[in-house]
Amino acid sequence: MLLRHRLTLLTLIRSKSIFALSSGPSPAAVSIIRISGPESKLVLQKISRSQKFDHRLMKYCEFYRQSGTLIDKGLAVYFKGPQSFTGEDSAEFFVHGSRAVVDMLLEELGRYPNLRAAGPGEFTKRAFFNGKLDLTQAEALNDLILAETPAQLFLANRQSNISKKLQPIREALLNFGAELEANIDFGDDIQNQQGQCWKKRIKNEVKSLITVVESMVGTAKKGILVRDGVKIALIGRTNVGKSSLMNKLAERDVAIVSDIPGTTRDCLELKIRMADLNVTLFDTAGIRETKDKLELEGIKRTRKSAEEAHLLVLVVAPANVSPLNSVINEIKWLIESFPSTPKVILINKVDLLDSKVVDQIKNALPHLKMAFVSCLTNSGISSLISNLELNVKDLTTIEENEMVLSRERHLRLLEQAYESLENFVQNIDVDTAIAAEDLRECAEVIGEITGVISRESVLDKLFSSFCIGK
Repeated sequence: MLLRHRLTLLTLIRSKSIFALSSGPSPAAVSIIRISGPESKLVLQKISRSQKFDHRLMKYCEFYRQSGTLIDKGLAVYFKGPQSFTGEDSAEFFVHGSRAVVDMLLEELGRYPNLRAAGPGEFTKRAFFNGKLDLTQAEALNDLILAETPAQLFLANRQSNISKKLQPIREALLNFGAELEANIDFGDDIQNQQGQCWKKRIKNEVKSLITVVESMVGTAKKGILVRDGVKIALIGRTNVGKSSLMNKLAERDVAIVSDIPGTTRDCLELKIRMADLNVTLFDTAGIRETKDKLELEGIKRTRKSAEEAHLLVLVVAPANVSPLNSVINEIKWLIESFPSTPKVILINKVDLLDSKVVDQIKNALPHLKMAFVSCLTNSGISSLISNLELNVKDLTTIEENEMVLSRERHLRLLEQAYESLENFVQNIDVDTAIAAEDLRECAEVIGEITGVISRESVLDKLFSSFCIGK
């Protein structure tokens, strides 16, 4: 792996220098254009027609095309590698952010033979290969740039030092593995000196690590919801008021409302902010017996949305399914149809119900927490929103002392690590060689999280999702 990193690093050093706009799109008050690579200082000197640039010292300059045309007046700074973001020689231009200035400067940089436009995430990728940051720090940086909510910002900042917590786990695994390998090679001598105590000790240590990794799996699932958003699906039969409810939660008309059953035939998605988190609402087709092919497809998509959702709002309209026993059976049927996902039971159209009927429903199902609303009169809507916010917080709350990762890649690797540790506990008393392999596999996947061990294809895919100029 180290050889691979050295070869990749050598390739980067020998490759062309790169440039890109690293600030937001024009027009803007100020735009920042970045260069990284061995040509950085030379290009900066030529464009500014100034020879003296001290490391990290901002300088006022005029920027010219090779033809002599003035592009702009602004500031420039030179960073001598490895004391730069990428670890290479770098330079940055701070110019007025008009499209004309930015386009002309980028066009001029493209004229230099050993300079090329950077790809997405290429500056960060060079920083990674030059040892300026590890993979989780690179991911945290990208998440910081893309953060839309306070929760996402908080999560990105917490992930910047995750490798400091993962590295001791990996080192412990490698040490345990080395001890097992020594036993395989010198088993008789070790057993004569220590008996079987060493196996029990390592087994107990690994069991402690299992608890840590299991906790990380749980927090990673929460971290993914904070980063990617929570999905809430409105589920129920036709004409129970799901589309009206969607409009109330959106605070505008986004779904067509009709008395005709089966009006909603596809899943309507809407992004909103709830409890300082991004939430996607799904208004789904009503579930009922039908022979209509389009409606059947809509019901199929309803079930798919329910499977993908993190929270379900199961909507019942008692006025549509009276008498009372039918209402109770309807609620039970919905709960049994979607057993594994957290849910809120919502009784809609309460404006059509006598207060005695509402009490009867509550008394018949005392173990259930139900929300009673009327989209017509707005009764109970604010309480419903508070209820949903509490559920969203329950799904995403992470304690300050917990180790947090927030990508599907992280979760997959953590689950692999957990499985390897569980296998070790089963194998240590049966076959030491297999148990040693379990520890090696676990150390490897932990290393993949931080990038200590990585595949080029994985890195290429990861960095290609980053912003150009970062």
